Amino acid sequence: MGASDRQAGTDGHVFMELPRRERRMVLLRALARLTLSLAVLIGIYVLIPVDRLVQDTTSIEVIIGVLLLAGVIVWEIYRVVKDPYPEVRAGVSLIVLVAFVIIMFSLAYATMSATQPDAFSVPITKADAVYFTVTTLATVGFGDITATSAAARWVVTAQMLFDLVLLVGLARVIILAAKAGRARKQHEAT
Repeated sequence: MGASDRQAGTDGHVFMELPRRERRMVLLRALARLTLSLAVLIGIYVLIPVDRLVQDTTSIEVIIGVLLLAGVIVWEIYRVVKDPYPEVRAGVSLIVLVAFVIIMFSLAYATMSATQPDAFSVPITKADAVYFTVTTLATVGFGDITATSAAARWVVTAQMLFDLVLLVGLARVIILAAKAGRARKQHEAT
């Protein structure tokens, strides 16, 4: 089997047909990309001052945030389709996109708590906001932090709908992008 045949794969499992050493290198590069992406997202979350968001956020900035999320999703899907190992890239992309969504909702909750102290059952910090976002995402809802204002309940409801519909849909789109990338590689090899 030639190098191009092995890279393209005969049954569509490009990554699994690589020699063990090459598979390890692909996984290490993916892990490095994942680590860097998560470090950047966490760094941004930690460095953004909630009090600045409270004072200076406009509806334009909220729209920019939503457009940024859409842009990141489109970019990740594009990169999955173009990647030589789309299945590996899809896994990394999905984790990065979920982390991005967690950070966006966490910022919203922390900002809401800072502007409306009675929005939640207890005042929440950025760390509490991540905890609340993840427990909502995981549908655990321990009850130690609850949305008490109408606005907070609407944001929590939006997150639940986003989690149910968009994340499941997003996972499906990422998987389809990986399949399209694999099909593209097979087509290029033939």
